[in-house]
Amino acid sequence: MRLLRFLQLLTEGHHSDLQNFLREQKHANGVVNQKSFDFISYVAQMLAIFEKQYINCYTCSLGMQLIETLIEMVQGPC
Repeated sequence: MRLLRFLQLLTEGHHSDLQNFLREQKHANGVVNQKSFDFISYVAQMLAIFEKQYINCYTCSLGMQLIETLIEMVQGPC
């Protein structure tokens, strides 16, 4: 949960440079950078696994943190 909160705080306030950094980085010809990691897809997969297997009254705070982190990562400028 602390790592997710940290990632949320990095991108909070529509910090577009960090939001773009956390997305998959592709070159102009469509080739993915070897050091790139798509955090948004990873967090979305974590949320899907959480919803299918781990959801109960004791883990609701983790689910809420996953959702809040995902929202901040994909949210563009107002």
